[in-house]
Amino acid sequence: MKLQLRSAVFLAVAILGFWGCEYFPSPPTAPSDPPLSEPGPVIPPTVPSAIPIADIMSETNNQRRANGLGPLAENSKLNQAADFKVRDMFARQYFDHYGPGQTSGIPELLERFNYQYVVAGENLALGDFRNANDLIMGWMASPGHRANLLNSAYREIGVATGYDVFQGRRMIIAVQIFGTPR
Repeated sequence: MKLQLRSAVFLAVAILGFWGCEYFPSPPTAPSDPPLSEPGPVIPPTVPSAIPIADIMSETNNQRRANGLGPLAENSKLNQAADFKVRDMFARQYFDHYGPGQTSGIPELLERFNYQYVVAGENLALGDFRNANDLIMGWMASPGHRANLLNSAYREIGVATGYDVFQGRRMIIAVQIFGTPR
């Protein structure tokens, strides 16, 4: 009975926690305002999750290689945008591609961190993951997330994770941001 309950909880987290993926083409026109010199308000840091970012990148590139694609290069601007997104979701208690009031979406984040792109995408995860392999396998089991992970148009990646209180429970939030620079 205990095993069935754990399986049901894992399945619920896998289904509910992996719904967030998004693909964004380049904005049709260049922004009229110059990029922000400051990345915005300072959001308190979250506790780093026990899943190393390097492991998530490695597992992502392993899946790409296994599917005949080249690896993604790490990009510091995408890492900063992903980290901001993790902290913003914990601070404002939302789990979505856009924050309350349609803020913090990929187009706004990438502009904020001065990343000029042709295409970009985002994967979100919320739950209790033992390691990077569990996290990536969850994304690979979801058609939208899998499409982002295996999108041949992407050349770069940024990743961030955090472990903090989300809606009353300690959880991991993981963010992958994919892009191809202009």
